[in-house]
Amino acid sequence: MLYTTDTHNARDQDCGGSTGIFGDERVNLFDAKSAARLYALGRPYHQDVVIERFKERLNLDGKLDRALDVACGTGLSCIALKGIAKRVCGVDISIEMLDQAVRDARIDYAVCPSERLAVGDGAVDLVTVSSAFHWFDRDVFLSEARRVLRPLGWLVIYNNFFFSRMKENADFGTWFTSTHLEQFPTPPRDNRRFDEDDAERAGFRFIEREWYTNDVSWDASELADYLLTQTNVSAVVEDGAWTLAEVREYLVREVGPFFPATWRGTFEFGGPIWFLRSA
Repeated sequence: MLYTTDTHNARDQDCGGSTGIFGDERVNLFDAKSAARLYALGRPYHQDVVIERFKERLNLDGKLDRALDVACGTGLSCIALKGIAKRVCGVDISIEMLDQAVRDARIDYAVCPSERLAVGDGAVDLVTVSSAFHWFDRDVFLSEARRVLRPLGWLVIYNNFFFSRMKENADFGTWFTSTHLEQFPTPPRDNRRFDEDDAERAGFRFIEREWYTNDVSWDASELADYLLTQTNVSAVVEDGAWTLAEVREYLVREVGPFFPATWRGTFEFGGPIWFLRSA
């Protein structure tokens, strides 16, 4: 079997520890059912932009046989991969996240950490990671990615950063950096630079890195739903300092003044795409 397809049966499997890194302690910030539902509701769909870049990079006319999406969350990145792959497997450490993922005949889901992928050797043509690489044990994951990829297979790692700017109202950026992040500090994470030397040490060829941007349109309520999914908010909720309901009420009240009644704000996202190829 290529991978486990039943997320409920996968509850009984030994999938190891969390892939989250929070300071010196490994924890999972995404396991609460309510947080998973909010993630499904609040995260913008940007993955298709990156997958289209990859399609152009490879000059693909047809589709790859199999693609693996690691730390797929609620499956948005898997949906995007359908455009270039006949079969898609999404894996994540969180059963709650996978329970919220869209079901599709061409997508299978499995519960496992990034450091121990539930996929056979040389089984996939492409491995992708969307906005999660900074949480992984980097060396172990790259070894696993190399194992599951066929020779000359592709590893595509990409981020989608919130630039904390509202095109219609510059004051939002000031509030975000001076007030919001003061109230909800960003948890520590491994943000080491990833470059050609890192790729080569892991047995990959570093093909290129490029940057992309995408705009998202939200009203005040939708923006609040997105901010609830950020790890700085998840951390204080996990610690019990706030409830999700309290945070959402606070956020709607805080961001409301930036939106006149008829406005939808435009917010810029974007980040790097790393294109790597297995030796």
